[in-house]
Amino acid sequence: KRLKNKPVGDFTEEQLIDIVKMIEAKKEGLIKIRLGFDQTFGREYFNDMKDLYVTTGTSDSAKKWNEEREDVLRTALNKYIYPYLKKELINKMLKEGRTRIAKAAAVELRNIVKQGPPKSEEELVITSIMWGEADKSPVTCVTVNDKGELQNFITLDFMHCKANSYNKIDVDRKASDMRKLSGFITESNPTFVIVGANQLKANQLKENVDEVLEELQFPASYFVDTKVARLSGRSKQLEVEFSDHPLNVKHTISLARYIQDPITQLATQF
Repeated sequence: KRLKNKPVGDFTEEQLIDIVKMIEAKKEGLIKIRLGFDQTFGREYFNDMKDLYVTTGTSDSAKKWNEEREDVLRTALNKYIYPYLKKELINKMLKEGRTRIAKAAAVELRNIVKQGPPKSEEELVITSIMWGEADKSPVTCVTVNDKGELQNFITLDFMHCKANSYNKIDVDRKASDMRKLSGFITESNPTFVIVGANQLKANQLKENVDEVLEELQFPASYFVDTKVARLSGRSKQLEVEFSDHPLNVKHTISLARYIQDPITQLATQF
């Protein structure tokens, strides 16, 4: 992609965030950015400056001195003033862009903190289900009790397979994982079942989970954002507490705990 002749004044507040990203990318040598003055503005600015420094004399000496003054002015603008103004402009855009990023982050943090646990008269036993990062990654299912303690977990390796596939092996594998999921939920008997909304395949996963829940006459599952879970899943607290468990299990535990107590789970980052 190429952006050319974009006036700085035309950037919106949202686009200033992109400016920050672009400047950081420039520092890493990924893109090139050239800031310059509009040619018409440059000529007018030079002429305005020139009128302040040249004389109105008509003698040969006066003309030669005016030529020297113009050369000095041109050098001062091109070598010192314009580079300084460009530097200040970049700093100004960076400051405004970072301020915008900080405001957006503050809004996001406020929304996370405002998230409360689901209302229930029963103890909050949560079964959390999350897909891995890749499309064919295993699905991890964990259940935590009302104190956030891990009760049980399983890994389903073939939930990515299609139940109506022409490959009978894939069909059998998917059916086996669905039975395992049903048995796990039955044994866990959770108050709520949640699905991590971490990728597009999560839609398919939720459909599969709801299919099992309907057969078991459980309420349908619901999506939960995984941003906090993926951060707190890497925290020192979970690393110590679940040192023998893989990262995907820690993420899924963190997702369940986030539903039970969002603020406490967020606090593991600090």
